[in-house]
Amino acid sequence: MGSVALLGDASLFSLAGITKGLSILGGFVGGSALSGLAIVAAPVFVGGFFADRLMRKKVNARQKSVLYQSIGRLYRLQDQLTTSGVNFGKERHVVAALIEELEGTLMGCSR
Repeated sequence: MGSVALLGDASLFSLAGITKGLSILGGFVGGSALSGLAIVAAPVFVGGFFADRLMRKKVNARQKSVLYQSIGRLYRLQDQLTTSGVNFGKERHVVAALIEELEGTLMGCSR
């Protein structure tokens, strides 16, 4: 903001200096102080937008990785319950339900 106020040729950080500086910036595109504000805010907005998209992509990839690992562990547990000599019918159904729920969550992350 200090550089915008300096453009306005008023005391640093004064409202009049900032407003005049924004008007000068807006004048470059044939507008007013509001246009100048858009010129100053646009790079911040665009940078924030792309940073948000990048972070969402990273978080989504991390969540998918954790879900794949969890599903793999549950499949191994299901195999162990099936191959053991004891009848773990109820437990196998619980594990199968968990696998189905996690795979549904994984499909939801793909959107």
